[in-house]
Amino acid sequence: YKDIIFSCNGDNEEDIKKLEEDVTKAIREYEKKAQIIKVETIEKYHIVCLFRNLEKAKEFQTILENFIEKKEYDKEKYGYEQVLDVNDEIVNDLDYYLVVSTSLNAQMLHRIVKKLKGVLILAHPHKYNNQDTTEEFINLFDGIEKNKKDENCIYNQKKKVIISSDAHQITDILECVSSIELDELSVEAFFKYMEN
Repeated sequence: YKDIIFSCNGDNEEDIKKLEEDVTKAIREYEKKAQIIKVETIEKYHIVCLFRNLEKAKEFQTILENFIEKKEYDKEKYGYEQVLDVNDEIVNDLDYYLVVSTSLNAQMLHRIVKKLKGVLILAHPHKYNNQDTTEEFINLFDGIEKNKKDENCIYNQKKKVIISSDAHQITDILECVSSIELDELSVEAFFKYMEN
């Protein structure tokens, strides 16, 4: 992974300056990279929403805030909900629980994500027992995320498949390595592939 930076022998001023330059460059590059936000709809579907860059993801997050009920929770029982920066430093303590469903249905989420030129992937479809197999529903998604339990899922025949991207535990992983054919190795090529 070209964006992982290791520092060794950073014991002189030149090494430290070079490291600072590399980290600054990596942060700028990160802001250009595709971003992922997983959303749970009111119907309890888990949908992975991908955006072309950090700016679009932040725009989506601002919209999404309007559809999340901010429930207080027992910090003693569940621990603290915290926002961390790139250095894993605590930026903010939240008074509300982050793991909640939104009040968005799948159709509303689709409209918002598409307006921001994003991609929607239905995560672990086996959990939904093929409850909605209508063409209208399936067409809301650019792809599905498949893991070990999704082998015989009806959605597999109709959509592009991403392997084990949302495996919640190691035993859910279908394949160690999976790949998709892109025209070139770029964010835009990935979105082009998913949208066609």
